[in-house]
Amino acid sequence: MFRSKTVRALLGVAALMLTGHAALGAKPQPIRCVIGMPDPNTHLFHVELQVSGLRGRYADFKMPVWIPGSYLVREFERNVEGFTAVDANGKPLPWKKVRKNTWRVRLNGGTVQVRYRVYAFELSVRTSYLDAERAFLNPSSVVMFVEGQLQRPYEVRLEPPADWHAVSTGLDSLPGKPFTRVARDYDELVDCPILLGNQTRLFFHVRGVPHELAISGRGPFCPDSLLARVPQIVEESVKIFGDFPYKRYVFLTLLSDKGGGGLEHRNSCALLVNRFALAPKDRLRPFLPLVSHEFFHVWNVKAIRPEPLGPFDYDRENYTTLLWLAEGFTTYYSGQVRLRLGWTKPDAYLRGLARQIADYKANPGRFVQSLEMASYDAWIKYYRPDENSPNVTQSYYSGGALFATLLDLTIRHYSGGSHSLDDVMRALYERFGKSGRNVTERDFQKMCEHFAGRSLDSLFTFVRTTSDFDLRPYLAFAGFELQADTTIGRNAAPFLGATLGVQDGRIVVRSVRRASPAERGGLYARDELLAVDGYRIRSPSLNRILQNYQPGDTVKVLVSRQGIVHELKVVLGRSPRKKFKLVRVKNPTPLQETVCKGWLHCEECPK
Repeated sequence: MFRSKTVRALLGVAALMLTGHAALGAKPQPIRCVIGMPDPNTHLFHVELQVSGLRGRYADFKMPVWIPGSYLVREFERNVEGFTAVDANGKPLPWKKVRKNTWRVRLNGGTVQVRYRVYAFELSVRTSYLDAERAFLNPSSVVMFVEGQLQRPYEVRLEPPADWHAVSTGLDSLPGKPFTRVARDYDELVDCPILLGNQTRLFFHVRGVPHELAISGRGPFCPDSLLARVPQIVEESVKIFGDFPYKRYVFLTLLSDKGGGGLEHRNSCALLVNRFALAPKDRLRPFLPLVSHEFFHVWNVKAIRPEPLGPFDYDRENYTTLLWLAEGFTTYYSGQVRLRLGWTKPDAYLRGLARQIADYKANPGRFVQSLEMASYDAWIKYYRPDENSPNVTQSYYSGGALFATLLDLTIRHYSGGSHSLDDVMRALYERFGKSGRNVTERDFQKMCEHFAGRSLDSLFTFVRTTSDFDLRPYLAFAGFELQADTTIGRNAAPFLGATLGVQDGRIVVRSVRRASPAERGGLYARDELLAVDGYRIRSPSLNRILQNYQPGDTVKVLVSRQGIVHELKVVLGRSPRKKFKLVRVKNPTPLQETVCKGWLHCEECPK
C-alpha cells in the first residue's frame, strides 16, 4: 500500500513512542560525543555521549556488531566496560542490557548522558587501537548509536594526550577546532576512521582536490617517492570515472611489524603494512597495489553500492551476492591501473593472468560454491576458513577479477573496440553512484549488455553456477590461446594432496584436498606428520623427499593423531595443478588486434 513520506514518518514516530523507544524531537540537536585518552598505556578510550530532544520511556544505546567492508560479526560490544547513564541534572538513570550489544536506559526528560570505556588493543584496519604513540579509531568499534536515530548528526570532540598534535580523518572539523569533528549522520561517522598522534602528513592535489597521506609508526620511507607515485594512482583512476565523489581524501597508513591489508571508506582508506613496505629501495612494490585497490573502492562500493550495502543494519549481517563485483572488479582494476601507468608491462600482466587462471582451475571449491554464493556466505566462510575451506569455497576476489577480465574482453569484442568495461563502470557511477541508488545484479548485467549490444546470459553463468567454464573463447577475443605447459608435469614431485604447516614446532597437516592421495590414504587435517618411508620430516616442504618417487608409488606415512601414532599407506598421484601460458594466435584479425591493444593499453601486442 502506498503512503506519502510524511505519513510514513509520522507513523514511524508513533510506533516508536508506543513501544517505549526514544523518538526524535522536532529539531534534533547533534549527538555530542567526547572521546578521551587520559592514559594511553591502559588502551582505554573514555567515551561520553550526550543526546537531547528524546521522547519516550527509554532509549537503546547500541554498539555495531560489524564494520562495513569487512563481512564478519566482530562483537565490538565485548570491549565495552563501565557503562553509566545520567539525566540533564546529573541524576543517575536506571539501565539494563537487553541484548548483547544493547544498553537500555530509562529516560527522565529529553536529555541523557552516557559514559563508558572501550578497550582498544588490536591493531587492524577493522578495529581500534590505542597506545603511548598513536590512536587509530574506527568509530564502529568505539561510538554507540541510539536506536531509531541513525540520521542524527554527530559532533565528536577528541581529547588526545597533550603532546599529540596531529589528527587525520575524512571528517570535517569545526572552524578553529581541529580536534572537534562533525558527521552528518552515523553512517558518515562510521565511514571515517580517525588517526591521532604525531604522524607524518603529506599533502597533494589532483585536479584541484586535496589529498592527504598520513603515515603513523616507525619505518623508512621517502616522502618524495610517495608523492611521485600515489598521486599517479589517483589521477589514473579518476580518468575512468571523470570526477571524484568526494571533496577531500585521506590515506591512513599504519606501519607495524606485520602487514594487515586495507579497508575502504567513503573519502579515506585504512592501510596496515609492514614497517618496511615503504622503503625506497623496494620502490614501494608492496605498497602500491594495496593503495590502488583500496582507492578504487571510492567509486566501486562506496559510490557504486551493490544492493543492499547501505544504508547499513549494524545489528546483524548485511547479505549480498555481489561481492565478486565489489571486490573482484576492484582487484581487476587495481592491476589495470598499474598496467595503464606502465608500472606493469603487458608481458608481465599476461603472465600474472596465466597464474590466476592456473589457480582458478586448480581450485576444487569452484565446483561446490558459485561466486554468488561465495559472496553471500562471506560472513560464515570467507572470513572464517577452516581445514575444509579449500575443498568447498572460492575467492570472490580472484574469481571476480577473472570474470572482470572475460567481461572486459567480451564488451570490447562485440562493440568492435568502441566500448569496454570502463564504460560500464562510468555509466554505473553516473546513474547509480551519483543518485545514491544501490545496484542490483540485474542492473549490472543490463548495463553490460547495453555496451556489448547483446545478451550476456551465457557469460554470467560464470558467477551463478559451479559448471566448468570454458575460458578459451573469451581469451581468443584478444587473440590469445591458453596453453598448458606440459614440462611441469615431468619435472614436478609426485602429488600428495595435503598442505602442511608448523604448529608449536611440529609439522602438522593444515588441510587435505578432496579425492586426493592423502584423503584416500587416510591422512587427516591436524595430524602431526612424523616421517615418510622412515625419513624424519623436519620441514613443511616434502618436495625434497617426494622427488625420489614417481606417481603410483606407495609410501608409508607416520603420523601422530590425538596422541596415538599411526602408519598409513599412501599411493602418490600426479598433481592436478597445471601451469598455463597465454600464446598469441598466428595471424590475428584486425578486431583481435584492436581488442588486445585496448585491453593491454599498448601500441603493439606482445608476440
